[in-house]
Amino acid sequence: MLFKIPYELRNEDKQGITYGELRKALPSSSPDRVPSAKELKNAARVILRGETSAGFLEVYDNGYFTYREENNITVCGVDRCTVLTWPSCAGKPSCLKGAAVDALPWKLPLMMVGNDRIEDSRDSMERQKQALYLDDPASTNNILFSTQPEHEIAEEELQCLKIRKEKTVLLRSAMKQLTERQREILCLIHLKHLTQKQVAEMLGISRSSVQVQLRAAEKKIRNYFKNTHHFQP
Repeated sequence: MLFKIPYELRNEDKQGITYGELRKALPSSSPDRVPSAKELKNAARVILRGETSAGFLEVYDNGYFTYREENNITVCGVDRCTVLTWPSCAGKPSCLKGAAVDALPWKLPLMMVGNDRIEDSRDSMERQKQALYLDDPASTNNILFSTQPEHEIAEEELQCLKIRKEKTVLLRSAMKQLTERQREILCLIHLKHLTQKQVAEMLGISRSSVQVQLRAAEKKIRNYFKNTHHFQP
């Protein structure tokens, strides 16, 4: 008989279940598609909540959980936390899996996996900001972050670099006008050159949602440059 989790379970001292008990009590998550946090909230019911040292967990009855840290949130299947890795002083990552993970308090594996996913997302966003293209790479309207040292650039290119740096400052300001989801989609499309279908699958949203968010983000960016008189159509 599966372990039953009371819907109204809230008290920390009543949440002494293990990860293995929680995992076995829930259905398996889909290997093909992870729902967004909004979709999850609308389609499933929260059966367990818990705070961690840095964030907040919510477990849903369809086998998924959300982990939130400040303004960042990620969604993952409960059954995808069976292997845990973390850095060690020896340089080689430490690993825990199988029965050892199942015996842990339920929050620990979910927190570690959720934190790793958020950190990976942050790192990816930072890398994307270093070379963000808003137009075709061959376009003279290209806006990018140059990482080439100035002393290595020929004298005749310094003026072009100065203009690019000015646009970089404006771009950073323009990006602040976007929502978190719009920034994410914009970077995946224009930097990583993913298709709208690939982005939709990665983020767990519909292709039409990607298209709408992308157009809105591009419009905001272009309007910002136009209003500051630094954008040449």
